[in-house]
Amino acid sequence: MENAKEKFLATLNSSTSRVYATLLFTRALAAAPPLEDGAERQPLFANARLNRCFVVKETTTRVSDFSLGNYTETKLVIPYNVDALGEGGISYLPRMRGGWRALQDAGLLSETLDDPRRQRDQTIIDAFCSIPSYAPFLVKDRLQSKGIVADEAYFAITPQEYEAVRAFINQRFDKMVQTLIPPTAPDRAARVEKLVHKLWFLDDMEALRDIAKAFAIPPDKTFEVFYGWKGISYFEYEYVRIKQRLMDLVTWLAGESEPVDYVARENRKDYDADRDAVAKGMVYATRIIHSLLQQYNDSFDKLFVHQTGSADFVNFLLSANEKFWQLGENISKIDHALSVIDSYIDRLKTRRFQFVHLSEILAAQKAVFAMPERRAEEDGAGDGDSGFITG
Repeated sequence: MENAKEKFLATLNSSTSRVYATLLFTRALAAAPPLEDGAERQPLFANARLNRCFVVKETTTRVSDFSLGNYTETKLVIPYNVDALGEGGISYLPRMRGGWRALQDAGLLSETLDDPRRQRDQTIIDAFCSIPSYAPFLVKDRLQSKGIVADEAYFAITPQEYEAVRAFINQRFDKMVQTLIPPTAPDRAARVEKLVHKLWFLDDMEALRDIAKAFAIPPDKTFEVFYGWKGISYFEYEYVRIKQRLMDLVTWLAGESEPVDYVARENRKDYDADRDAVAKGMVYATRIIHSLLQQYNDSFDKLFVHQTGSADFVNFLLSANEKFWQLGENISKIDHALSVIDSYIDRLKTRRFQFVHLSEILAAQKAVFAMPERRAEEDGAGDGDSGFITG
């Protein structure tokens, strides 16, 4: 791999919302019991080498060179040795210029553009690139929306958990549709149910034309806006879980991140600086999450609960895709920072570590919370501005 940060990401013993460990899911598939109908279980990708990859979200530091509308880039990492991940691997950036050609030249995609195997694999990779994190719900939902049928072994979420998230999001959709369709409208209940269904699957933009028009959404942005809103609603649901994990990180930094052994004076300064950087990154990420979710809930309630004005929600909705990426980037940073600690606790069977291990943990967490070249102050994050900040 190109650097120690990538090596550490790939050696995690389980997926996080910043790392989709295809290799580990493929191994789980191989160990799964046979299907009830006797059919053979199918791996995710058609290309066998892709089934050994890790898909990694990373905050780019090359803002001036990155033009996808956010600061998050997606790396496809192929390990040199699947039995010794620490040896590293080769990284590819599918959506950067020449990315697909690089995958083709490496034999990871067929040279024949209309080859169904290539089309499936490229669709899956594109799906991974088109979501801000690998939260299990988002992975399953996005692959399904792309028409990809995959074995449940590749989804770290049970059907029951998926349906619980769906029910929560559909409550938001239902509230909006109930407001837009007059109580006296004929067949109102059936129309509400149909539109909520269409908002969930987003496979019929024509059916959503009137709703899009009501919120001044350009026709060519209908899918993007409504999918962004769906993603924001998911992260609202997810933040309930993240809040407790966030408190765990605060507790760990405040009381359990002191080395249990002696630290030489010349090493202490850098160690304290790394710990301070992690704390600041955590506070910054949390501030963005709180600000965006508060904007969302305040504007939603103002329109659909109190019915005192639509402007705030319309403005929020029109930038829903950006805010979806902001929330995903920052929630996944907190989740990943905690997963770093969890991986060490699991391996070393303790929550109090020696200096050598704490240095590794903080270095990895500092990399997760890394800021892009354009600093937060330049984007107005300090005053709660909703400008597109992901650092």
